[in-house]
Amino acid sequence: MMTDKSPTDKAPTGQALTDQTIRNKHNSAPLVQVNGLSWVVDGQRLLDDISFSINEGEFVGIIGPNGAGKSSLMRCLYRVNRPSEGSVYCAGDDVWKLSAKESARRTAVILQETSEQMGLSVEQVVSQGLTPHKKLFELDTEADRTLINKLITELELESLRTHSFATLSGGEKQRVMLARAMLQRPRLLIMDEPTNHLDVHFQIEVLRKVKKLPITVLASFHDLNLAAAFCDRLIVMDKGKLVAHGSPSEVISETLISEVFRTCCVVDKHPLYDHPRVSYAVHE
Repeated sequence: MMTDKSPTDKAPTGQALTDQTIRNKHNSAPLVQVNGLSWVVDGQRLLDDISFSINEGEFVGIIGPNGAGKSSLMRCLYRVNRPSEGSVYCAGDDVWKLSAKESARRTAVILQETSEQMGLSVEQVVSQGLTPHKKLFELDTEADRTLINKLITELELESLRTHSFATLSGGEKQRVMLARAMLQRPRLLIMDEPTNHLDVHFQIEVLRKVKKLPITVLASFHDLNLAAAFCDRLIVMDKGKLVAHGSPSEVISETLISEVFRTCCVVDKHPLYDHPRVSYAVHE
């Protein structure tokens, strides 16, 4: 089982902020600022005038139907899609003016689908998280190896350490990529469908782990109940536009789900926790 304490709470290069400390910094300038972002491809406006901010330490979810623009928006934030209009700032700097290495120090990304990593083992893929912090040909330190070992153990990857990454299941690959991202020690973690391929146990455990990390998180979700359970705020997208944002209790309603997701449901309070729960109408 994964432990509650994250090995990244004490990074080898210096004292890390605690989870509570970093979440108390919401009164400072936002870590992420998106201003009037639009993305146009072949004359089609796929993203249209999107603006929002994310405070240091927040866990923000993006929800919306297929084709709403969730992945496209995130690709603009981690420097794959250059916006046609508007700007994206991270820690006060335009992300498109940062070097690739500096951008990687600030932002880690976990995607739905991953490459086969050219025959690398699980341990070698996890170790790639050190790359933004290393000079060319710089060797790993004992502290680096200790942290790698802790992450492999915590993400329950010990039995897979020497296995080829390409041979893993989708869920196992997701856990390897999370370990690599944690080793990267970013200020911002972007996750595109982080629970994709995971069984129920690992869906909950991975999100618990991410929630405890002393970093800022932006993640897209298809599962509205998981988004409601783990996110501080939600951004709702439909047809390339931001149509609602706020806390899960403010955003998730029967009316919004009917209009945006075109699905009938009942929204009530979770019986164990203070967040909304969605129950879908599955029979006519």
